[in-house]
Amino acid sequence: MKFFQSVCLATSLLLASPTNAAPIAHKRQNTGAKKRIALWEWTLTRDVPSYPAIQSTATSLGTSTEIAAVMNWEGWQPTEVPVAFEPMARVLDSFGGDAWTQLTGSLATQQQAGVASPPVHFLNEPERQGVSAADAANTWRGSFAPLRAQYGAKLVGPAPASDPAGSAWLQEFMSYLGADEKPDYLGVHFYTAQSTASSDEVAAAQAYIRGQYDAYGIPVVVSEIASTNRDAGEVDSFTRQMAQWLDAQDWVFQYGFFGMSREVTNDFVSPAAQLLDFNGNLTPLGLFYAGFE
Repeated sequence: MKFFQSVCLATSLLLASPTNAAPIAHKRQNTGAKKRIALWEWTLTRDVPSYPAIQSTATSLGTSTEIAAVMNWEGWQPTEVPVAFEPMARVLDSFGGDAWTQLTGSLATQQQAGVASPPVHFLNEPERQGVSAADAANTWRGSFAPLRAQYGAKLVGPAPASDPAGSAWLQEFMSYLGADEKPDYLGVHFYTAQSTASSDEVAAAQAYIRGQYDAYGIPVVVSEIASTNRDAGEVDSFTRQMAQWLDAQDWVFQYGFFGMSREVTNDFVSPAAQLLDFNGNLTPLGLFYAGFE
């Protein structure tokens, strides 16, 4: 699936038996852990001149006690958002031409500005792009891993989908890497089923994310997570409970709830999970996520 013309969006195949939606017992509040990534869809940058609220929202993120960074699945920086930028080499084609020049240029700019150890992300759901684990490991070794020495970057490993195929792909990829070639952070995605109660999905998400950490012993970046439930209460409950839990895990470096865009990306994404409205203002859920509730 594509995020408009640029982003491969994860889907979760983890199954759970459907139950009736449960009421939210109480709301989880923010903690100021500052682990959250603003997943800033690239068309927001394009649309800043046409929708003034986008710039207002972007500026406000610079004052957030929760937002640590912005990511747009690209190598170029959305300069309207005044927080640390984390570039991504999203596909194998990102390792050449303008895309690679943009990514290395972004890292060079951060290095010159004195930014210490900027994270950079490697491949978005590569198993769904048809990229073999062997080819990914060769690209990692030949092009991506050298960014450590060249720019002092911290490397976020490939983030496969949270299904058996994704887990098997990651296991194979990691088997090709020597001890000194491992990622600094393990890339993880998680999306819920559409009709399962948030209590069940919270348990499933925590078990999956913890399981990935236990399997590799590497700190985790959950670069995409969201509820796809259509019930706003269930989405709110899942988001708050998971944010509180992720904030409390010292082995979770960062996480990003999907996502910040003016429009729902496709039929998989729940409208109730939108962090921005059509004009670019933060939704109530977005206000929570940004720490402004």
